[in-house]
Amino acid sequence: MPSQTFVDYSQNTPITAAWLNGVNGFIFNGVTSPCAWVRFDGTDGSIKQSYGVVNVVRTATGTYTVQLSQALPNTTNCYQVTTNTIGMNAVTGETNNSITVQTANNIGVLADSTSVSVLIFGAYTPAY
Repeated sequence: MPSQTFVDYSQNTPITAAWLNGVNGFIFNGVTSPCAWVRFDGTDGSIKQSYGVVNVVRTATGTYTVQLSQALPNTTNCYQVTTNTIGMNAVTGETNNSITVQTANNIGVLADSTSVSVLIFGAYTPAY
């Protein structure tokens, strides 16, 4: 891997990717990058952009099933869900092949949002 320069803002000094690999247990590789992501319209589940996701199904108001293109090796992954509205978001279920996402308004009532983004961090990189 060619050397890349990053800045350690706590010390204001440049560091290289080689230094990042293995220092303090941090590994700079595909495992630390999202293995799948999707941006979709929450009113109908239509995908706007995605990687590693084949389908989004709106199952009820504010509830969606995100289907992955490749099964994850386990169900202990990390997720980030954001919307373009003020409220609460959560992953409420997961299997190796899909996750269930819910979005709610600022008082906790399930609600659709016109833009929902989901990042999935896991232990694979989809093969295309």
